[in-house]
Amino acid sequence: MIIDREKHFWEYHVLGNNPFPIDGSSAAEELLKKMYLEDNGAMTMLTEEEDELIDALEHVKAELKDLETLKKRYENELKMKMAESPVGVTSNYEISFKTHKRNTIDSKRLKEELPDIANKYSKESQSRPLKIKRTVGGN
Repeated sequence: MIIDREKHFWEYHVLGNNPFPIDGSSAAEELLKKMYLEDNGAMTMLTEEEDELIDALEHVKAELKDLETLKKRYENELKMKMAESPVGVTSNYEISFKTHKRNTIDSKRLKEELPDIANKYSKESQSRPLKIKRTVGGN
């Protein structure tokens, strides 16, 4: 059975030059970044199927925003109960609310005071963020 699946995969996707199914995994995201690193400057006309996909995506984003707000509320309630205590214990959980220190570089100040050093150690990166905006014709 595995050999049949491997054979289908090889013949359909590799030899047939058919794209692999895309999922929500990090591997799929990395593959897409590598496959489509640069845009070609051309516009693509999408279908109603993509309209539905965008609507679903926007719905999920709204739900995530609501869930993130609820998550922060619960975290803030626990922080309020913890006050200055670094550790809290219930019959089921142990939670930590400890002070941590970290050092960071003030890049704005570095660029102002030592621009040559800042330029020497700056690193350029490239990305293609997916941005969606509703057009006039949209509901």
